Amino acid sequence: MDSQKKKLSLKNYSLCSVILVSTALLFAIMLSVMMLTVYEPDMHYFKYASPWFSIFVAAVIAVGVIAVILAFTQKKGSLPTSYPTSGRYNRAASILSGFWLIGYAVKALVDILTKGVYSAQGQPVSGISRLFTGRFNSVSSVAAIIGIIGAFYLLLPFVSATMTNNTRIIFGCVLTVFFIFRLLVLYYDTITPINSPIKMLEQMAVVGAMLFTVYEMRFLLGEPKPRSYVVISTLSFILLASHSTSQIIASCFLSGMPYSATYMPSLFFELLFAIYIFSGLISYLTACKFYTPEQEVSELPEIEEIEE
Repeated sequence: MDSQKKKLSLKNYSLCSVILVSTALLFAIMLSVMMLTVYEPDMHYFKYASPWFSIFVAAVIAVGVIAVILAFTQKKGSLPTSYPTSGRYNRAASILSGFWLIGYAVKALVDILTKGVYSAQGQPVSGISRLFTGRFNSVSSVAAIIGIIGAFYLLLPFVSATMTNNTRIIFGCVLTVFFIFRLLVLYYDTITPINSPIKMLEQMAVVGAMLFTVYEMRFLLGEPKPRSYVVISTLSFILLASHSTSQIIASCFLSGMPYSATYMPSLFFELLFAIYIFSGLISYLTACKFYTPEQEVSELPEIEEIEE
């Protein structure tokens, strides 16, 4: 019975993985092709009368509707209320995204400190004052500082075996605030117009990452919303993976893209965070296959230790 259960679990693990990866890959390819064929990097818009971005948005909404229907047709209380034990893939993705966030934040601070910054009166600003001169520099600096602290939400649970839920929740709240300031950075960024479709897509991806963090923390708080968690995690993964992948590809082939060396680290953080979301979501979806209301998720076999 145990071997049959393990083989079935491996089958479900593979099925969930294939569906999610295929969906994200399809959206990433679609958006990448659009960026290379109908996007005008000097204008930051898609070519006039091109219907493809609208089709892309409609497809994302359709996936969201399907995810909502599949999740909320499950009876309330029929999904695990405890988060599965993190496997090695989830730990690896968490550590990588945490360290990358720290590196990305430090680079953002260094860039501000080393570039020419001028006051409203046109006078050059020197020293630490550069970090808080102007709205864009100010929100970028605060976002970077908060990001360094929030990164420990992704790092400390796997560095310290004595990490308590309450301690991690504190860092999770900081990480959530980082995503809020990331939205402000995008808002005050004058390189790309505020109504550019790509900027709006990135804002939606950041909102998705923020909501995912909130709903993941609900498990730690003992107030989980499993069905909402599944929907938000699915959409967040797809948005982050498709946006980051397509922009990285486009920046390699299109001249005039706004994603210079300053912007590229944020795209790689989006991609790594998407992988972190994916690894946790797959473990949870697989655990759901064998959950009964009387059973705790911790009693289930760890996904990444399953053997055929």
